[in-house]
Amino acid sequence: MQNIFNNADPPVFTPELMCTRVFNFLRDAIVEGRLKPGEKLNVAMIASRLGVSRSPVREAVRILEAHTFVETIPQKGAYVKQITTEEVEELYVVLSALLSAAVQLTTTRLTGENHEKLLAIAGELHKSKTAKRNKIRVEVIRKFHNFIVAACGNKLLKKLYDSMEVYRERPFLLSENVQYTDLVSAIDENISISDAILAGETDKAERLMKELMFNAGIRTLKALSALQDNMKPLT
Repeated sequence: MQNIFNNADPPVFTPELMCTRVFNFLRDAIVEGRLKPGEKLNVAMIASRLGVSRSPVREAVRILEAHTFVETIPQKGAYVKQITTEEVEELYVVLSALLSAAVQLTTTRLTGENHEKLLAIAGELHKSKTAKRNKIRVEVIRKFHNFIVAACGNKLLKKLYDSMEVYRERPFLLSENVQYTDLVSAIDENISISDAILAGETDKAERLMKELMFNAGIRTLKALSALQDNMKPLT
């Protein structure tokens, strides 16, 4: 686990932000492959290297487990949880059903206020194509999908979608690791959906969302495979 600290100074913590910053640091290490699936989290070593007590590290690990990044094995400790192909496939089947329904409802119920909001988000989607970091593209896609769910007017659908956040987070963050051209293609797909919504083309918007979710699942699996292939043995 030593290499998660390589080439970087330990972050500086203030007491009130210790747990959050430890959580973000470890989450990024997992997503980027510096902590590999099945690896045990050494609380004492992490605390020592980050210059904090063990308490915020333990709390961060607990939150990571709640977010499905980590699993605790009784009498053994906390380990980085493997994300499987089956889990990714199942996730995108459910997301496809929810977002397809949401985009259909949003297209038929688009109000003046939401119309303006969607125009602004569409502008962000276009602008993100020239961004230097995939993270920017990922965040605007997330913003667009959250808008669709919020604007659809179905409270139960939104509740179900929001309840899946912990399951969506890790695969969604993985998409930051896909090739630049792949994520630009994803932006184009989302722009096509926004155009269909603005044009009131309900069937087209729903069909495009289903296609997007299928392609997103493939991109996530591709990123997961590449990440696993590029992981180096820890010394």
